[in-house]
Amino acid sequence: MSLPFPYERAPDGAEDRYRTTRPVTLHWRGAPSRYIRLIRKTVATQDGELTVDYDAPGAPVIRLHIVERFHFDVTLAPSAPAAMPGAAMHDFIYKHSALIARTLGCSVRAVLDFADHWFLALMRREKFAFSRLYFSGVSLFGYAFNRLAARRV
Repeated sequence: MSLPFPYERAPDGAEDRYRTTRPVTLHWRGAPSRYIRLIRKTVATQDGELTVDYDAPGAPVIRLHIVERFHFDVTLAPSAPAAMPGAAMHDFIYKHSALIARTLGCSVRAVLDFADHWFLALMRREKFAFSRLYFSGVSLFGYAFNRLAARRV
């Protein structure tokens, strides 16, 4: 994904601050093998689809297809355009972490770890100056925040 990422400020009263303005596909080529093995089944939700497929023989790529008007937030970060692709992906996976974990037969913690590392990879690809700082924030506080949010639902 190259900038500009297709998003806009969500209307007042929306569930989050931003939303995608068209369908988006994010990909992670060269993902560590532990994450390729983790995403061994396609996970479909009302907001999109997470899958692993192959660009060429032996070249796996993790893809996330997000629908138009998916709402996402940049909780720990100011609204930096270079962080938006990662923020949308991260919010998608965190929002659907329980379903993804059930479908893949793994823990929610494993799913969130995957999301955090892909977040870092996307921010680095966009050459975002504070990628390590943002990654540290989601790594340290993301699991606790996700579990607290899950209890409120």
